[in-house]
Amino acid sequence: MIMKCGVCESPSVSSLHFGGRTCKTLSMSVVRSKQMLNESARQRRRSSDRCSLVSDVQASSSDGSEYMPCQASTAEMRLAAERFQPLGGSSVDVLPHYVQLEVALSNRRKIMYTDVKMKDFYTDTCQVPYDASQLRQFDYRNSHGFVRHDFIMLYDFCNGIMDFDRLSRAEKNLFFRYACAVDCLITSAYYTYHLGRAQNRMVMFNAEYVPMDPMPIKGNEPGAEALFETKADHEKYKSLMPTKIRQWTNMCLPFCELHASFEEYALLKALTIWHLSECYTHTRGHNRPYTCC
Repeated sequence: MIMKCGVCESPSVSSLHFGGRTCKTLSMSVVRSKQMLNESARQRRRSSDRCSLVSDVQASSSDGSEYMPCQASTAEMRLAAERFQPLGGSSVDVLPHYVQLEVALSNRRKIMYTDVKMKDFYTDTCQVPYDASQLRQFDYRNSHGFVRHDFIMLYDFCNGIMDFDRLSRAEKNLFFRYACAVDCLITSAYYTYHLGRAQNRMVMFNAEYVPMDPMPIKGNEPGAEALFETKADHEKYKSLMPTKIRQWTNMCLPFCELHASFEEYALLKALTIWHLSECYTHTRGHNRPYTCC
């Protein structure tokens, strides 16, 4: 008697699969189904982790606490930094460390994005790397965001963060990604405060600016596609400008109201990167004692 598959009646049954007589084709289908279910479960867990991260960050900033370093006076911040004790037990002058780290990043950007002469590399403490005459208007058609030399500059910046060398390889990668995002936002807000607020310009990290008066369109308004030469131009504009407008409204304008000093800006930036990285690390089940500041 020929054994047949109990599902499709195929005569190719040679053994039992999953407690019943099934052909090898159905056996592999069950295996693939289980693999898909397992992958779906992993994706749900990752999504849950991301939601937890967002909740942690929102909860920590719901009372405006992310701006507290700028609301305190520079003298108070310096006193708090002097009292800082790292895990090793020796005192560390935290504030000057992060100020110099930010100065070094500003110097690199001045060299990269301006025509500064070599003899002027070390003339003063570079807090804002550009002046108004060196700014270029943002062109969405040629926008590429961070490019390789920007990553190199932030790579050096991250390596200078206290205790960065204690992180694992995966944690360093995550930290670097957050550093890129935070630098793009907070640096733009600080440059806007010094170079763009009076003219209603949002000044970005690479010496480009976006005019915000009148407020640019988002690109998704009815009939907006008629304003662009090609569909590709319209799609790229829509992918960039709504984010720029939110950055101006939700980041640059509130930051300008803080009137932050360079020291406050440098420390706030480092604290924000560490805070986001630590929140994510804790949601992943780690409990590493960071000592940024």
